[in-house]
Amino acid sequence: VQGGTNDVVAERNWFRQTMVHKTLTLDNANLDSTDTKCLLWETSPKLDKLVLQNPSYKGLDHRRSVFFVDQKFFVIVDEAVGDAKGNVAIHYQMCEGKVNVAKDKLSATTQFEDKNNVLLQCFPAQPSNMVEEEGWVSYAYRKKAKREAFAFATDKKDNTPVRVITVIMPIETEQSAPRIQATFENKQFDQKGLTIKVEVDKKKYNLN
Repeated sequence: VQGGTNDVVAERNWFRQTMVHKTLTLDNANLDSTDTKCLLWETSPKLDKLVLQNPSYKGLDHRRSVFFVDQKFFVIVDEAVGDAKGNVAIHYQMCEGKVNVAKDKLSATTQFEDKNNVLLQCFPAQPSNMVEEEGWVSYAYRKKAKREAFAFATDKKDNTPVRVITVIMPIETEQSAPRIQATFENKQFDQKGLTIKVEVDKKKYNLN
């Protein structure tokens, strides 16, 4: 069945790519498998936790742990585990509008004048770099708008897991944004769980 003209099919296929969604890829390839298991789901007034794991590629499982802290900000932990080698990248796309991408800080900040902004910052456990990517969003047939997109990429050379913490926080302006730091307290991947420390200015959060 023909889904439209060649250019329509090509555009649909572009939007179907795994790498243009907020997830992890190996060599920017589409997922080999989607058999996601929910490992943990807990809620409380101060902390919501969700842990999922998917055998995304042959030889590479992706575990994502999501923390919603104090009903204020998100902490996302991505861990790529297995003996597969290649470019492991965690992709993000922002909404339309001006975004300040700071590759030296592994961060991106929206620049809306109404003081409703978002800061996204990455804290990898291994050497990683921030790569700008092609970004589009579509809300209607044959119509699309440009948006900022980027990935945090790591060259995985052996069976050492790739581990990355990302903090996503609402802010008023980039200038007034708090100083954020995030580190893994368990220095090795642990199938049974993880422990991380996040600092927002002088306030410390131990998440596990």
